[in-house]
Amino acid sequence: MDETTKAKDFLKLKLKSRYTVGDFKGKGGAGITFILNSVSTNITRIAKILRPSVAESEHLLKVKEDFISEGKKLSFVHHPNLPIIYDFYHKYKYPFYITDYIPGHHLIHTTQKLAKKMINGRWINELFEYSKQLFQVLNYLHNCKPRSILHLDIKPENYLINLKKRSGYLIDFGIARYSKETSDSSDVSIAIRGTFPLWPTKYHKYLKHLTDENRSLFFINRNLLKQSLDLHLAARTIKMAIEAGLAKDGVDATWEFQILTKYRLMQSISNILDIDQSDVELSYTAEDVCKWFEQGKIHDKRASNLFDYGLIKVPGTFIDTFGNSVKSIMDTKEFQRLRGLKQLGFTYLVYPGAKHDRHEHSLGTFHNALCYLDQLSSQNVDFKFRSSMTDEYIVATALLALLHDVGHSPFGHQLTIRGKYPDHEKRTLAIIRNDTAIREAIEKNFNEDICQCCIELMEYIYNSDHQKAVAKTEPIYHVLKAILSSAIDVDKLDYIMRDSVHCGVPYGSIVDKERLISSLRVWYSPTKEPTLVISDKGRACAEAIVFARYILTSEVYWNHAVRAFSAMLSSAITDLDPNQVKQKLNNTDEEFLIWLRSKRETKWFFSYFDIRKPYKRAFVLQRKGGSADTEESGSELFNRLEDALLDKAAYSIVSDAVKAVLNIGDNCSRHDIVLDIPEGMTKVTGIHVLPEGHDKPDLISPIYSSIADMFDNVSRKARIFIRPDLLGSRSLIESNDLIRKALCEKYGINT
Repeated sequence: MDETTKAKDFLKLKLKSRYTVGDFKGKGGAGITFILNSVSTNITRIAKILRPSVAESEHLLKVKEDFISEGKKLSFVHHPNLPIIYDFYHKYKYPFYITDYIPGHHLIHTTQKLAKKMINGRWINELFEYSKQLFQVLNYLHNCKPRSILHLDIKPENYLINLKKRSGYLIDFGIARYSKETSDSSDVSIAIRGTFPLWPTKYHKYLKHLTDENRSLFFINRNLLKQSLDLHLAARTIKMAIEAGLAKDGVDATWEFQILTKYRLMQSISNILDIDQSDVELSYTAEDVCKWFEQGKIHDKRASNLFDYGLIKVPGTFIDTFGNSVKSIMDTKEFQRLRGLKQLGFTYLVYPGAKHDRHEHSLGTFHNALCYLDQLSSQNVDFKFRSSMTDEYIVATALLALLHDVGHSPFGHQLTIRGKYPDHEKRTLAIIRNDTAIREAIEKNFNEDICQCCIELMEYIYNSDHQKAVAKTEPIYHVLKAILSSAIDVDKLDYIMRDSVHCGVPYGSIVDKERLISSLRVWYSPTKEPTLVISDKGRACAEAIVFARYILTSEVYWNHAVRAFSAMLSSAITDLDPNQVKQKLNNTDEEFLIWLRSKRETKWFFSYFDIRKPYKRAFVLQRKGGSADTEESGSELFNRLEDALLDKAAYSIVSDAVKAVLNIGDNCSRHDIVLDIPEGMTKVTGIHVLPEGHDKPDLISPIYSSIADMFDNVSRKARIFIRPDLLGSRSLIESNDLIRKALCEKYGINT
C-alpha cells in the first residue's frame, strides 16, 4: 500500500464520525493534504497529515518535530490572511491537523489569470492588494506575543489567493521558527529543511551538511534567521508575480498614472528588500513596508523622501515630490520669470515647436537631480555616499538643480554679452545669496542651513568651473558638482531630451535615461576621494548623450539662421548704454524686445526680425580645416576673429576687409556686417567608467573623446553675416573665398 492510501485510510478511521475524506490535494516534503467534507454542515476543510514514511523513519525525527511545531504555531495565531486550525491531533501515530479550505490558486497562477483578463495594467491593482496583505500578515507574525514567528518559506506556491474574497492566505509553516530561537554564539547551527529556491544566494554558502538528499535537510547558523529574511522572500515572491503578469500584459506608457505608481512602488520594494542587492544588513520591518503600501511611497534614506508629496506633470514625466515646500519656491517672482524665457531663444524661428521655456526645463532638471540622488543614496549602490552626506546638502543639490537658470538673461546663450555683463551662473548665485524672495522661501520652507548649503555649493561650482580659487571643501562636493555640472549632469540630460521633443528632431531619443541613471556610482580612490562614475552598462548611454548633444548643437543650437538673428541682436545692443542693458537682464524675452523696440538705435533689427528675414552668410570658418587651406591657418584666423568679438578696433579690421573685398563700403553701416562665434557649448569634459570586473575607473572611451574634440574644432564656427541685399548675386562659396583671402592677407597668414 502506498503512503497516500495509507494516510487517507488513517484519516477515514479517525474522522469517520465528523468528516468524509475526499480527494487527494497535494503532497510536500513532510505532509499530505486531503479535502474534508463535514458530515453535519457540509463545510469543506483541509486535513494535513504527516507522511507515513516520515513518521515511521527513525532518521527523520526532525521532520516530524517540524510538522508538529507547524501545527502548534498555527493553533495560536489568528489573522484574516492565515488559515484557521480547527483541530490538531499531534499524539497520533500519524499526526494531522484540520484547517480552512482555501478555494483558489497560488499567486503566480492567479496573477497570470488576472493579467490575461484585466489588460492595460488593471491587474496591477489586484496584485498590489494581495502584496499589501502579504506584508500585513508578516507584520502580524513578526509582532506576535510572547514570541514573534518567522515563516522562512515564503514563495508563490505558499501564498494562495481567493479571488471571490479578494484575500491572500499564507500557508505552509513547516519550517517556521520563533525569532527568539537565536543565540549570541556564531557557531550555533540549527537544522532546517527545504529547497530554498528564493533564499538569498549569499545564504547558500551557509547551508551545509546535507543529511538526507530526499528531505533536503540542512544546517544553518540560526543567527541568520531574521525578519529581514522573511521580507526578502516576500519581495522575491512579489517580483516573480510581477514578471508573470508582465509576460501576459507588458507594461506600457499608456497605463493610468495610478497603476504606474503602484507598479513602480512594488518594483522598488522588491529591489530594496532583496538581500542579494545590499552589502549591508537591512533594517526595515514589515511594519515599515505596510506603511509604504498604505502611503504609496517608500520612506527610506532616498533624497526624494526629504521633499513633501505633491504632483506636477511636465512633458515627458511627472514629479511626485513637488509639495508645498518646493511649490513656494516655484511661485516666487524670480522663478516665475523663467516662464518668459524661451529655452532656445530665437530657435523657434527655424523650429516652430521650440517655444518651451526655462521654467519647464528647470522642473525637469529638478526631477533628474532627485533621480540621480536617489540612485546614489540607494542601499543597492552606496551607503557610504549617503552616510557621508547630510540631509541639508542633499536637499541643497536638488534645489540648485531647480534654480540653476534663475539668473539667465533674455535669449540665454544667444546674446553675446561676454566681458560686459555678469554671466548667468554669477547672477544665479547673487539671487540665492541676496535678500530675495527665493532665499526667503528656502529659509521659511526648509531652513537657514539648507540655504547656506545652496550658497556654498553654488560658489564651489562657479569657482571651479571658472578656474578660480576654491576654498577647502568636503571631498563629497566633487560628486555633487558632477551631478549639477559635468558631461552627464542633470541639466544636459534634461535639455537634450526635451529640446529634441519640442524641436521635432530625433537626436535625443537615442539616450536611455533610465539605464544611465541606474549605472551611476560613487568610486572612492585609495585616498578616499569620491568621484562620480558610471558602471560599464552606462558606457553607451554616456556616449549617446555627448553624441546627441553634438548633433543638436550642430543642427539646432548653432543653426546658421538662428545664429544670424543672435548676432544681429548682439550687434543692436552695442549702441545702447551698458548700464541700461544690465538693468534689463532681469526681463523676460518679450519685455526685453519691447524695451528694444522703444529705442531708435535698434529699429533696424526689428525691420528684419518682424518679417523673419535673417542676415545672409558671407563667410564661414571652422577652427580646424573648413574653408582654410590648412588646419594651422584656419586655427590662427579663427583666433583672430574670436578676438574681434571683444575688441572694437579688431572688429573694425574685419569689417573694413569685408567691405573692401565685396565693394559695399558706400552702402554699408556698421550694423550691416555682424560677426558671430557661439560660446557656452564647447566644454565637454570626460566621465569615468568602472569597467566590468575591475575596481578602478578609466576614461570612458576614445569615441567619447573624439566627439568632444569635434565641438570646438568642427561644430563651433565663425560666421560673418551681412545685410541680405548687400551680397547681390554672390553665392556663399564665392564670398567665402574672397573674404578668407582678404582676412588672411590683412593678418599676414599664409594660406
